[in-house]
Amino acid sequence: MGLSGGTTPLGAYALIAEQAHTLDWPTIDVFFGDERCVPPDHPDSNFGAVNKVLLARIANRGARIHRIRGEINPVDAAAEYDRLLREFAESRRSPVFDLVFLGMGGDGHTASLFPDSIAILETEMWAIPAFSAALDSWRVTMTPAALSNARQVTFLVTGSGKADALLHTLEGPHNANRFPAQAIAPKSDAVRWIVDSDAAGKLRRSYSSAT
Repeated sequence: MGLSGGTTPLGAYALIAEQAHTLDWPTIDVFFGDERCVPPDHPDSNFGAVNKVLLARIANRGARIHRIRGEINPVDAAAEYDRLLREFAESRRSPVFDLVFLGMGGDGHTASLFPDSIAILETEMWAIPAFSAALDSWRVTMTPAALSNARQVTFLVTGSGKADALLHTLEGPHNANRFPAQAIAPKSDAVRWIVDSDAAGKLRRSYSSAT
C-alpha cells in the first residue's frame, strides 16, 4: 500500500491500527506517496505523523516499511526511492500497489504534485524532487506514473476549503496541470473518493459522502 501524509488520513490510519489484528502484516509493504525534506522525527515529517498513529503500533507485526529519507538531499532521496520502487515492482506483477491512499489540498494538489509543477508531466521517473514555491520548501514525491500503478486509489478529502477544488477535479474539464489530482488514473479505473459533506457541498452530481 502507498500512504499519504497530511492530517486528513490520520483518522483512517488510527482505525487501521485499532483493527491491526485482522491484517496479515508480514505480507504487506508500506510506501509513502511523498515526504517533506525533514528528518523523520521532525513535526512536519509525513513518516513521523503516520508512525505515531499507525506504524509504531504495528512495529512487531512484520510489515515492511519503506520510508522516503527526507533528511538527505532531495535529489538523492528521490533517486533512492525511485530505485526502491522499481526493485519492488520487479518482484511483483503489475500493478505495483494494491491500494494507494491520497489526499487533496485546496489548490487541487495531491501527494506533492502541485499546480504547474513539472512533476505532473513526468512519465519516466517514479519518484522525483519537487519544489513548492507557495510553501518555499522541497519535497520528494511519487509521480503520476507510480501513483496510477495501483489496483485501487482512494482519495480522502474533508473541509469546505477543498470544495472548489473537488468540484473542478470531479466535474470540470480535464486540466491536470491546474488540478493535479486529475493526473492519477489507474488502468483499472478504480478510483474511490471518500469526502465529508463540507468538501462535497458544491458538487452537482449525486455522490455518496461520508462524515
